[in-house]
Amino acid sequence: MCTTTRPVPKSRPRANKIALRDASAALNAGNAEDYLALFRPDARLHGFPCGIEEVDALCRFHAATADTFPDAAVTLEDAVAESDRVATRFTWRASQGPGLALVAHGGAIVRFADGQIAECWNLPAELHAVAS
Repeated sequence: MCTTTRPVPKSRPRANKIALRDASAALNAGNAEDYLALFRPDARLHGFPCGIEEVDALCRFHAATADTFPDAAVTLEDAVAESDRVATRFTWRASQGPGLALVAHGGAIVRFADGQIAECWNLPAELHAVAS
């Protein structure tokens, strides 16, 4: 009888979820490059605002957002993984001058290939301005 234990390998869905959570944490820490490195350079993007159709445009968008809203943060409220996909629900928060906060609720479904996002369906976000 063998008494040694072998580590249980992470399931791909779990690894994809962890990678997405880690990338979001990097984005919140001001390391947009680490977040964007999760995307394959040829990743297909769907449902993003006009003009964001490729990863390079997504990089420019995140750079502009970081410049405009340096305190912006994303919270992954939910992340559900199955096979090569992760579905998320998130909240984005930032301040807009004294006494005004911006809050957006949205979601995305991403498809992973070889540990990177190969395709992303951005789901519409609701943006609200609230007194802070």
